Amino acid sequence: MSSLSPSPEHPGVPRRTLAVYTILTAIMLITLVAASCSTHTTPSRVAPADGVVRAGASYLEVAHIVDNVDNQRVMSRAATGDTSAKERGKVRIEQHVAPVNGVVNVQLIKLGHYAAGDFVDTMSMTRDGLRPITERMQFGSTVKTIHYDGDRLHETIQVGDSVPRALDRSFPMPVFGFNQLELVLQSLPLRPGFHAILPLYSEGDDSLELDTATVVKLAQSSDRSPSASWTVRFADPAIVSTYVIDTLSRRITSYEVQARKSGMHSWIERESTVQ
Repeated sequence: MSSLSPSPEHPGVPRRTLAVYTILTAIMLITLVAASCSTHTTPSRVAPADGVVRAGASYLEVAHIVDNVDNQRVMSRAATGDTSAKERGKVRIEQHVAPVNGVVNVQLIKLGHYAAGDFVDTMSMTRDGLRPITERMQFGSTVKTIHYDGDRLHETIQVGDSVPRALDRSFPMPVFGFNQLELVLQSLPLRPGFHAILPLYSEGDDSLELDTATVVKLAQSSDRSPSASWTVRFADPAIVSTYVIDTLSRRITSYEVQARKSGMHSWIERESTVQ
């Protein structure tokens, strides 16, 4: 699980290499996708036969990715004891799209404010294929800088004024950064029965995760909901998350996450959105 993924005990606070804290990247609304009920997915834009979605894949649907700012509240409720809803922190997600050397890039900035401290993650990627380029993550005195290159990466870890530590990793396939998760899910060619394996580099413990995304339901439009929506299940060893995604805008309209071990239930409440 990434340092930006939901923590069973402390949603939204970076964990593993940054102690017990985890920032809820998943709580930042994993912006999942979905071909609309009229189906926008064509045979030439579907996931590969092995089900593994690799960074740089040409079939990812990215037209929805535009300049955007979301301000959110991170909420949670314990499974036992005091089960009242509590605010765990606030998150601001900025998404900026601009050409760089003739290639349209996306800069994703996530800023979290929690009792344990502030968190900032800045990531650059190509819009086509969502291929990660660079990432800088900071929590307290720890700073990680990552340079991605397909199935390889170079990482520098700095803790306070200590000597920086370098790390080089290689993988059997091109990987996404875990902190891209919401954009990756948002851009998948979702359809009834869709199931995919996502190779995600966990910035928290510097390892490769192979997590899953599955379409479990397609709800048609109604008086209460003018457009159809997908219900998508995301799962990794620590959490199971459920997202409801509008099929036309690809906007996440609902997000909930359940910690496997503690049973803690977490969700996001959107305060404002600016496009």
